[in-house]
Amino acid sequence: MTYTSETIGISFSQRFAEYITSIRMRMEKSRLCRKTVTELQNLSDRDLADLGIQRDGIEALAINAAFGK
Repeated sequence: MTYTSETIGISFSQRFAEYITSIRMRMEKSRLCRKTVTELQNLSDRDLADLGIQRDGIEALAINAAFGK
C-alpha cells in the first residue's frame, strides 16, 4: 500500500517563520520611528523651520517615515 501526501498552501513552520519575520520588521520600523522622533526633537526650532517641519508634527512625520501611513 502506498501513501501520498499532498499539501496545499504553506506549512506551519513556514507560517511561523513569516510571523517572526513580520514581528522583526515591525520592531525595526518602531525603532526607526523612535530614532526619527528623537533626532528631530533634538533640532532647534530654527533648524526645523529650515526643513519645513513644525515641532508638533514631528511624531506624525516619523510615523509616516517608518510605516508609510
